[in-house]
Amino acid sequence: MGITVLGALTYGSRWWPAFLVLACAVALTLLLAPDAYEAFGLALAAAAAVSIGFAVRRGVLIQRVRAYPSWRSRLYAALISAICVNA
Repeated sequence: MGITVLGALTYGSRWWPAFLVLACAVALTLLLAPDAYEAFGLALAAAAAVSIGFAVRRGVLIQRVRAYPSWRSRLYAALISAICVNA
């Protein structure tokens, strides 16, 4: 109930068509699938694969990975700042 109210307050009438499609898909999956957990897992895995594919194709994922320094450089920066503060 909370996501329904939050979506309606945030998006107004644009929320309802997407919500109805999602609600119908969930209801039909629970009703017709022999193993609903497996069906939801496969659907979420497919959605994740498609969204990662779109992100890689557009280059968004690569830009975000390059924007953040590696864990080693963050560790070295933290060690150097700790040494400089304590010196």
